[in-house]
Amino acid sequence: MNDLKDRLKSARKAANKTQAEVAKAVGMTQPSYHQLESGKSVASTFLPLIADYLGVSSLWLQTGSDKYSTKTPNAAELLAQQLKQFTNEGKLSPEDLSFINNTIQHLVKLKESQDAVANGTAPDKKSA
Repeated sequence: MNDLKDRLKSARKAANKTQAEVAKAVGMTQPSYHQLESGKSVASTFLPLIADYLGVSSLWLQTGSDKYSTKTPNAAELLAQQLKQFTNEGKLSPEDLSFINNTIQHLVKLKESQDAVANGTAPDKKSA
């Protein structure tokens, strides 16, 4: 994949996104995005945002030379993607999302507490 247009299309297809979805996510018009993917435009200030949205390296997208062509999404990004997909498909109600959000907040507080204990920075319960 030597051309920007090929890398853009490949990354978009791998992310299972449409041109309109990518354009909207990064704040550009779909026709402008299409110009990039068709090779009519060969540069854009939006490329780093597009790379981030599609989960690929900005350097790879722009030049094709980065040996680390994809970034690994962290657990929070993967969870957010799944929740968005389930919500869009009508598989989650507002109550479900509220429950999930409360559970995540609880887990974050628990993890912070465990980290504080492990680092010796937890407040002494006797002085609290």
